[in-house]
Amino acid sequence: GVIAWGIVPNNETIFTHTPEALSLRLHADLKLISEKAAARGLDIPTAELAAHSLITPACGLGSAAIPVSEQVFKTLTLTGELLRQG
Repeated sequence: GVIAWGIVPNNETIFTHTPEALSLRLHADLKLISEKAAARGLDIPTAELAAHSLITPACGLGSAAIPVSEQVFKTLTLTGELLRQG
């Protein structure tokens, strides 16, 4: 029971995204999912949804340039650290 969120861009746009912005976006999206579930009578707390989540690049990196791939993994790592801090 884990959801993989492909929130880290895997192309040149990675250079315009920050770990902070990606972290805030995912937090907001998890809250929205929780709220929509509650409106339908389902109790899915945001913290529980986050505990069953992981983040990934938006898609594979097989055809990405090396600088793009390096930035994707750097951003992925930093975003993950921010998300674990809460």
